[in-house]
Amino acid sequence: MDKYNEAFAMFGLTPEAEESVTAKAYKKLALQWHPDRNHGRYEESTAKFQEIGAAYEVCQQFYAMRKEGWHSYRGRDEEEDIIELSAEEIAMFYQFLFEEIFAGRYNREKTRQYKRARTGKSGASVFTFSEGFADAQERQQANTARQAQERDEYLARVRDFEREIEAEKAEQRRLVKEANAEAKRVTQAYVDAFQAATKGDRTSLERLVSEFKLDVNHRSGKKATPYTLLLAAAQSTQDTAKVVEFLLGKGADVSLTNGDDLTAFHLACSSGNIFAAKVLLAHKDVHPSRAARNGMTPLQLALKSRSLEMLQLVLKDATVHDVERCWKRTDISDGMRNILESKNGFTEPSKVESKSGKPTRDAQRKLAEEAKRARIKEEERRADVNRQIKLEKAERQKAEDERRRKAKEEEQQQQILRDLEERRRKEKEEKRQLEELASKQKEAKEKERQRLTEEKTRRRRVEEDKRVEQMKREQEKRKEKEQRAKLLAEEERRRRIEEEQKIEQTREEEKRLREAEKREQRRRRRRVEDDEKSVRARREPEQARQRREYEERLAPAAELSQRQEPERKRVARRTYEHSTHATSVQSTKACKEPHSQRGLGENFAEAQNQRELEAARRAEQSARDRARAASLRLKKLEEENKLKVEMSGARRAEQDRTRQQQESLRTETSSAFNSRTLVEDVQTRPTSDDLFEAPRSRNVIPDGFSTPPTSMSTFVPPGYRGRGRGRGRGSRGRGRGHIFARGGVE
Repeated sequence: MDKYNEAFAMFGLTPEAEESVTAKAYKKLALQWHPDRNHGRYEESTAKFQEIGAAYEVCQQFYAMRKEGWHSYRGRDEEEDIIELSAEEIAMFYQFLFEEIFAGRYNREKTRQYKRARTGKSGASVFTFSEGFADAQERQQANTARQAQERDEYLARVRDFEREIEAEKAEQRRLVKEANAEAKRVTQAYVDAFQAATKGDRTSLERLVSEFKLDVNHRSGKKATPYTLLLAAAQSTQDTAKVVEFLLGKGADVSLTNGDDLTAFHLACSSGNIFAAKVLLAHKDVHPSRAARNGMTPLQLALKSRSLEMLQLVLKDATVHDVERCWKRTDISDGMRNILESKNGFTEPSKVESKSGKPTRDAQRKLAEEAKRARIKEEERRADVNRQIKLEKAERQKAEDERRRKAKEEEQQQQILRDLEERRRKEKEEKRQLEELASKQKEAKEKERQRLTEEKTRRRRVEEDKRVEQMKREQEKRKEKEQRAKLLAEEERRRRIEEEQKIEQTREEEKRLREAEKREQRRRRRRVEDDEKSVRARREPEQARQRREYEERLAPAAELSQRQEPERKRVARRTYEHSTHATSVQSTKACKEPHSQRGLGENFAEAQNQRELEAARRAEQSARDRARAASLRLKKLEEENKLKVEMSGARRAEQDRTRQQQESLRTETSSAFNSRTLVEDVQTRPTSDDLFEAPRSRNVIPDGFSTPPTSMSTFVPPGYRGRGRGRGRGSRGRGRGHIFARGGVE
């Protein structure tokens, strides 16, 4: 039996515990120590889980033997159960047991079958782990679907059990919360009861005691000065006689004291509560002259209260000795002294003395005899009182013992009744559990059948819905495809129409631009012709005048002129060729420009204007460079030929003419080229003279101006047409050439 006791002790139970209680304790403990729920303590939880499983198996054996009877137990050697297993196999074994138990497949009937399978009729068969559990992997592979379902059922039962535990915890928390609330209500009831006792409100006190079943001897307040309801009522200065009567009737203890070791009677004397004191004096356990534990007598406490009624109440039972001590106090009033003088056997010490101030022998003897008689009388009275108290105490003790004996007998009878009731309740509970189990199994079967039927119906409905949904999707796809084809066709038609419209607009725009270009070409051509005519008309008189001046200046130097004539012709020819070439390029560019700028926007026009300004500046610089080069060549020729002094006038005239020509070149170069002249048509290398000139605010080269005059172009006759197609470059090319190439001006 030791192993069974140890097994049950694992769950905190004894072998007398019910099987359902043991199963519930096992489930709770197994869930607590399951390795899957103790990740940080795997080894410890595994070992503990194995111990729990082994203990529960022993408990199952105990219940099986108890139900079958000890005589039917087949004796076997325990060494048959000793099988060498590894730690992994042991873990698998107990996990298997755990799942079997929670899945409901391990019960008493199957345990008996397992025993019969092990022992057989001859009891010789042996069940080994390799036969029952070593092939678990193969069985799992063969029964995967079944095990998955069983696993789900097991997890569902675990969740149900966890919910039960959580419900129990919630119920415990609710009970604790209710207990705390009830404790607060009772505490508040005690506070209200103390206030009612202090005020003398018996009605409220009775209601509170009856409603909350308050203990009249309950101590409340600070630990240093504990109080009961009776002490609070006795210490009050109000009329609390009814409250004291009610508390005494409820069994209030008059011997309880406060922090100063004063009973309820002493507190009533101290506070002057004459009403409570009278009620307390009527109680059998209250003595009128008994001193408190701190030595204070009721008479002394009455003097402290300054109440004459209280002093008269306690004086008749006070001793003469106590009265003498109180008489000697200096803080008492005359009224209190008068009351003390009325005490029987008490004589004021000043009256006993003789006139001389010393008592006589007779007086002393009388006083001694009276004191002796009073002391003897007091002692006899006290002895009677003590004897009466002892008798009453013995009677109370006897009554208390009898009451306790009867209470104990009643408690034993009640315990027997409770045990019988508990046994009947357990039997009813077991019967109810069996009925519930049977009904649950029946309901489970019915639910399973309904579930299978519903599942079959649902699957059929789902398949039907899928077919319908598939047909709908196919129809929608066809409609969507047709709609998409229509949209694509419509989009293609719109795109073609838009392209045709764009092509037509482009054609109209090109036609309009061509017409505008033609008009602009005609207008520019007319403007160029008019400008050339006006320039020639203005320059003919000036050219004639310059020619005459030049001839006059060169007359003294005819010889020098003849020698320099070849070089001059060469320079003039080059200058003329440059000017005529620039004019022809200008006209050509002006004619071609509209076609080259066809379709360009405003950005191109701005960039073109910027390039035209730069080209104009470079053209001016190029003309100045050429004039400067011609002047240097003339100067060099003069130095080489060592001109005479008389030629100085001609040289000055030539210099003046050259300066005038340069000034004319600077002023008229801006009008020599058309505003549409491109950059590549002129010299592109700038010099340091005009790199940092500010851009002009107007066109440098207006439209329609001809080639600027140079040092030799002033001698060009009005009828000269310049270079053109079929006309050569003077003496170096085909055609007539230039008049200067044939000998100068005629």
